[in-house]
Amino acid sequence: MLSFRGWTLTLERSFDGKAKVWSIETHNCVATHGESDKTLWSVKWLPKMGRAEMFAVGGAHRGISFYREASGG
Repeated sequence: MLSFRGWTLTLERSFDGKAKVWSIETHNCVATHGESDKTLWSVKWLPKMGRAEMFAVGGAHRGISFYREASGG
């Protein structure tokens, strides 16, 4: 879990290749990230660098991708 702008956030990975960021307080998805339809095996928050909150995902696409929390679409 991560505290970001007053929210407590958690990450979720899925078999459809999407990583979702959820607000614990509102129980809503605040961002969805994905560029593959292959299973994600792992998601992990990265140590904070500056003001950016980032996480890494790895999965069946045989690579590691990095995302900024607020850049979901």
